[in-house]
Amino acid sequence: TIISMEATKDKRLSDNAFSIEQLPKSKILKLITAYGANASGKTSVFNAMQLFTNFIRASASHTDGAPLNYTPFAFDESEKEPTSFEAEFISNGIRYQYGFGYDSERIVEEHLYKYPNGRKMIVFERDMDEYVFKSDSKFRAENARRVRKSCLYVSVCSQFNDKDCINVLKWATERLLILIDNDMSYALDMLTTFMDRDEKFRSMVHRAFRIADMGITDVKDRMKNAMKTSNGTNS
Repeated sequence: TIISMEATKDKRLSDNAFSIEQLPKSKILKLITAYGANASGKTSVFNAMQLFTNFIRASASHTDGAPLNYTPFAFDESEKEPTSFEAEFISNGIRYQYGFGYDSERIVEEHLYKYPNGRKMIVFERDMDEYVFKSDSKFRAENARRVRKSCLYVSVCSQFNDKDCINVLKWATERLLILIDNDMSYALDMLTTFMDRDEKFRSMVHRAFRIADMGITDVKDRMKNAMKTSNGTNS
C-alpha cells in the first residue's frame, strides 16, 4: 500500500497544495482523507503508519529474544516475508528516503538515503548485520557495533549524535501526526501537544473547527496547562 502526499494535476482544492524547494517539479498536499465502506481497510492503513512510527520511536529499547510486532497476512505467500516500510520525507530541510524490514526475531534490512542538491546519496544500507556506509564511515561503523539485531540503526544511533539519524527520528516523533479514532486519549494528547508547540498548526486546527461547524472552538489540556503554571511559579 502506498500513501502519497504528492499532488496530482487536478486543480480543484488548489489551496490544499504547496511547493517546496526540495521537489521543485511537484506540489505537496497539506491534508489527505481516506474514505470508503465499513471494513474496507481504511483504519488498517493508518494503523500500519502508526506501527511504522512507533517502531522507530521504541526500537532502541528492543531486546534480542523478545518477539517483534510481526503479524503477516496468513493466507498467501506474504506469510513468509518480512514486514517492510518505507517513507520519503523532508526533515531539517533535507529530503530523505528511509525504510526497513523485519520478521518476528530481527531487523533483516534497513536503508537511509538523502538527496543533497537533488542527487541520491547513500547514508547507509544494512543487510542483517552487514552495513555499507558512504560517508562518515568510521564514525558510523563504530556506532553500528551498538546496534542489536532487533533494533533499528536509526533509532540507536540518533542517541550517539548521528545527524541524519536524528533528522529521521525527529520527523517520526515530532512532525508526523497520526490520529486514529480508536485511541482517542492518545489522539487528543498528541493534538494538544502539537497545538502547544506550533502556532501555525494551532491556527490550522481552529480553522478546521470553524469549517466543521460542530460548536467546538478550541481544545486545551488542563493538566498540561496546570503543570506549565506550576513550573512558572516554581522558577
